Amino acid sequence: MHGMQEVGGSIPPDSIMIVTVYVDASFHHGSKAMGWAAWIVYCPEGGEVERKFGSGHGTAKDSTEAELIAILEGIRIGAPLDGARMLVVKSDCQAAVHIARFRARAPRQPNLRQLQEQIKRLTETKEISRKVRWTKGHTGEGTPGYINNKVDAWAREQMRIKRQQLRYEEIGDYHYEDAEFYADCLGFDPHDMY
Repeated sequence: MHGMQEVGGSIPPDSIMIVTVYVDASFHHGSKAMGWAAWIVYCPEGGEVERKFGSGHGTAKDSTEAELIAILEGIRIGAPLDGARMLVVKSDCQAAVHIARFRARAPRQPNLRQLQEQIKRLTETKEISRKVRWTKGHTGEGTPGYINNKVDAWAREQMRIKRQQLRYEEIGDYHYEDAEFYADCLGFDPHDMY
């Protein structure tokens, strides 16, 4: 089956809890700052639909790496849920989806190959089946479009936070007495970052 990896043998259909993971990333080419966000939707057996959220930031070499990091982090949040046996990961980045599906040979770039292997190991360790699907981004149409717009906005906000941190690091160390001066120059209070 394309896009799905069976791990740990067959799982009886009545015991499968499907976890849907919507992810997105935002990448700034100049600073290499990136942010990711994930919205996880699941329904425990006999329970109500539940949601989890996660987001973070860092740096990446390019937008594909940023999107793969978002996929990996979304899986990290969704995989440990009790009863989770299948993850359906939805991303609006076709290149990242292609790599995370393992449809082609491993990417030549070591950073992308490493992320691909981490995704594989994580789902194998948790004995979870994985489907990675492309979802049309930024449409706002229906529930998937609404969720994609939300994770996109959260990822952009995380990227902005990382850009501010990188700008602060360029300035270097300073005395706390100078904090007001830097807050005026940078447009944020560095104390709020920690």
